[in-house]
Amino acid sequence: THPRPTGLAKKIITVQSAFAEAGIELRTAGTVVNEIGVQGAGADLMWSNAELHAAMESNFSGHRDTEQWKLWSFIATRHVDNDGTLGIMFDREGSPRQGMAMFCTDLEQTQMAGTRGELHTWVHEIGHALNLVHSWDKNLAEPRQPLGPRDGYGDLSWMNYEHKYQGPNGEKGEAAFWAGFLYQFTDNELRHLRHGFYRNVVMGGLGLEIGVGGAYRVPLKEFTLPPAGRSGLRLELYGRDTFSHGEPVVTEIKLSLDGTTGQADAFPSLSPRGEHLTILVTDPAGAIRPFRPIARGCGSRHRHITLDAATPALYDSAYIGYGADGLTFPTPGTYRLRALCKAPDGSTVTSPEHTIQISPPHNEQDRQAGDLLIGSQQGTLLALLGSDAPQLSDGNAALDQLIATHPDHPLAVYALMVKGTNAGRHFQTLGKNGIAVRPADTATSIEQLGAVVETTLDPGTEAGVDNITLNETMRRLARAHARAHDLKQADAVLDQMVETFREKHVPPPVLATIAEQAETTRTQLHDQA
Repeated sequence: THPRPTGLAKKIITVQSAFAEAGIELRTAGTVVNEIGVQGAGADLMWSNAELHAAMESNFSGHRDTEQWKLWSFIATRHVDNDGTLGIMFDREGSPRQGMAMFCTDLEQTQMAGTRGELHTWVHEIGHALNLVHSWDKNLAEPRQPLGPRDGYGDLSWMNYEHKYQGPNGEKGEAAFWAGFLYQFTDNELRHLRHGFYRNVVMGGLGLEIGVGGAYRVPLKEFTLPPAGRSGLRLELYGRDTFSHGEPVVTEIKLSLDGTTGQADAFPSLSPRGEHLTILVTDPAGAIRPFRPIARGCGSRHRHITLDAATPALYDSAYIGYGADGLTFPTPGTYRLRALCKAPDGSTVTSPEHTIQISPPHNEQDRQAGDLLIGSQQGTLLALLGSDAPQLSDGNAALDQLIATHPDHPLAVYALMVKGTNAGRHFQTLGKNGIAVRPADTATSIEQLGAVVETTLDPGTEAGVDNITLNETMRRLARAHARAHDLKQADAVLDQMVETFREKHVPPPVLATIAEQAETTRTQLHDQA
């Protein structure tokens, strides 16, 4: 029913036929469930990475922590980040690329459901499962491939984004892409699919890194910085430079104007979980690895925003202590961090190095408390901000033990933040009889998140979370009070948040953003009530 580009015969194209033309037979295994009813999930029906992870662990009967030709796909409503994410490869731990999810609410809202756009998203995500990278990242993949026309953005491929397409005669965007796209992979993508080494293609083989960092499989001993661009942007990593034994490592990220221009375009997401930013970590031995998060979104329809005098910078923070490759900082020593961020003009903005020190335990209590935060399950819980998954029960037990046996230790605040965040939201569990929903435990969430805020704001202690995490925690605390039908206390927390950052003397544009966040949250809570 769509207009056909010149050279494409009239035919019905499905996900299976798209891969069949590439030489790959896709088979549907098991029972396909058309619709699962949900009781008690609330109005949002959003899925967090923790819920997606738990659903796959409990329901993918073919899941094994090894390479195999099996992929679990789950059609959900909307991702909890609510950022327009259309698809996600959320299974990146251990043997990765065995789980993917699609989000139909955003497909519907972008008017892509049932169209060639939805088909493109499905084939694109399955392509990632087969270790194909985005068209503009092929030179950073493993094995490396040459970029196509216009640094890859000129590829008429399933692995390009329609809205990022750049044609040979200056034409750009979705209309130009569909006018020339023949619903096929490029020649080098076909070579990878048909003739690539087994572990480079099979699900659960070598990991996939979507984004600036590429798919580096072994540590690098040296890294050549991208050439300086003219994006008008400056990228910085900042924040704490010393972390104790077991302490979750969080770095803060700032993207601002570099002073060469009065305004510049930027992508709004600064998280390594997104598509545009990668953090490189150099360990004490000099080996360089990109930090690979457990889950990374794909297909966001956000274009860009403009930084100017009113909005001179963007800020974010990232927990990088644990990712798809396990512990990022396994031994004490000096580590160097560097961030790379794609700009809308296609250039890469590179930050100066930010050096951090991981200290050994100072005493036996530090060792015991730190050990309770070290482990794959604890790292996963920190990355997901909690989970009800039974596969993570040992990690949750360790966090509970840290709170119970070392309540006054500075590290206890991180266990409280994870447990309090998870308690404050409902948790959807996919089972044989549909989706069961554990309702939010607002009393526990208020107690634990309140302790995080109180500890962080206590002038007599150095314990606590960073400013951006504090902002997020206070808004979660306000939501918990609202769920407990205490709008007055929710408003008080939001007022306290703005006043806290006013007293910290943050720059006026930052304070204005925080005040706007508080008012947006306040309006949402009152409207829901």
